[in-house]
Amino acid sequence: MKPTLPISLCLIAFAASFAAGGAQAAGHVIQHAGDKPSVVGSSTMFTGKVRQDSVARADEFSTSGITYVTFEPGARTFWHTHPAGQRLLIVSGKGLVGTADGRTDVVRAGDYVWCPPEISHWHGAAPDTAMVHIALTNSKNGKTVDWQKPVSDEEYAELAAKAIDPLK
Repeated sequence: MKPTLPISLCLIAFAASFAAGGAQAAGHVIQHAGDKPSVVGSSTMFTGKVRQDSVARADEFSTSGITYVTFEPGARTFWHTHPAGQRLLIVSGKGLVGTADGRTDVVRAGDYVWCPPEISHWHGAAPDTAMVHIALTNSKNGKTVDWQKPVSDEEYAELAAKAIDPLK
């Protein structure tokens, strides 16, 4: 599933302006889509089928990395925190974002999520719908994430069932 929203193209162009490598022209750097191989999401960070497509990593010019993350239906992250926070732009499909206080929200294409520093949370696809988001992950002292325990199948089903959906 390839994201097609215009904002995603803007983010790629922005990321390319500070990404290491790529073709140089007129003082900027171009990282062409498809130049980096996709990575299967690790079973130490994700449950279900997840693919990660890196656009740019944090470097001397920016403390943020940018990655497309594709979640098949029911796939999700483990619980985790970000030392310097993370921004998610939902590109396609329908997903869920949950926090340790028990709140779970439905998110759809075009929605934006701010995950503040050190707040335990998880995110992924809805039970019956795939979801793609662009993750803009900030780095603090070289660290972007602290992984915790998995969101079990039982916990996921319970949280998904009581998710807050602004369209319903």
